[in-house]
Amino acid sequence: MTKKQPEEVLRVLSAEDRDIIRALADHRMLVTEAAYAVHLSRNTVYYRLYRMERLTGWSARDFHDLTALLQLLDAEEAGHDV
Repeated sequence: MTKKQPEEVLRVLSAEDRDIIRALADHRMLVTEAAYAVHLSRNTVYYRLYRMERLTGWSARDFHDLTALLQLLDAEEAGHDV
């Protein structure tokens, strides 16, 4: 699967997707704990992660991709051009 460019990734990620990405990082990539933190079922989070990967080519369940996604979200939040 081809990874999308950063600006395209930001365009397709919803606020809830961004919350899931941050929760996954905050909870040591444990989906069950991340799901609890964002008040969603574990299956819903798995589905959203699958959907995000399908749309962007980036997997939040992969350490390197998750790190890159976090940097992308942080840069956007800080107002930097992506």
